[in-house]
Amino acid sequence: MGQKGRELTSKTTTPRTRRTRRSTEEIVDRLMEAAVDEFEEKGYTGATTAAIARRAQVAEALLFNHFGSKAQLFQKTMFKPLSRLFETFLESHPVDPENPALQRTNTQDYIGAIQDLISSHPRMLLSLVFAQCYKTGDIDGLADIQELHDYFEQSAMQASTNMKGTPRIDPELMARISFVTIMSSILFQDWLFPSGRWDRDTIRDAITHFVMDGLNANQPVR
Repeated sequence: MGQKGRELTSKTTTPRTRRTRRSTEEIVDRLMEAAVDEFEEKGYTGATTAAIARRAQVAEALLFNHFGSKAQLFQKTMFKPLSRLFETFLESHPVDPENPALQRTNTQDYIGAIQDLISSHPRMLLSLVFAQCYKTGDIDGLADIQELHDYFEQSAMQASTNMKGTPRIDPELMARISFVTIMSSILFQDWLFPSGRWDRDTIRDAITHFVMDGLNANQPVR
């Protein structure tokens, strides 16, 4: 057999390495992880779907297939963990309306968990505020954050089940006010709390007790 024949045989008999097919769940997870890093580094406006897809090592088309748009991806990445936190917290912390001390401890722990979650991604949230204020980049779909609305509805339903009688304030409104109190205190802490006046733990405890006292003010009207 001549040299050409040997080359042809070699080419046709060499097995091809097949790329492992990723599951939908794995693709979604990779995209969300990549989105967190990209949004943290470049903000909402600076991050692009192409860069997120490259970081996740998936085709950009898959990003749009699973999330629809950059705005929807941002919402899922930023606010879906809130719902997961809520669900896992309920599973690990028993609810007993007849035990006020336990309820107070659970509430305190949950507020701390929310503070931890928001504190882990402050730049992402600030970039969202900036994008909406100055209408920069692709902001279609940012104003109506469905993931956040769903979270507030979940919180309100749970609060209602723990109450006897008619609450003074709509539980969903109270959930929103409590959340924005925590979020703004963390996002704007450099403006609100001058360096050297209070340490982080003191500020954290003050936020927790302030929110808890606000929630207590929503005790049912008898």
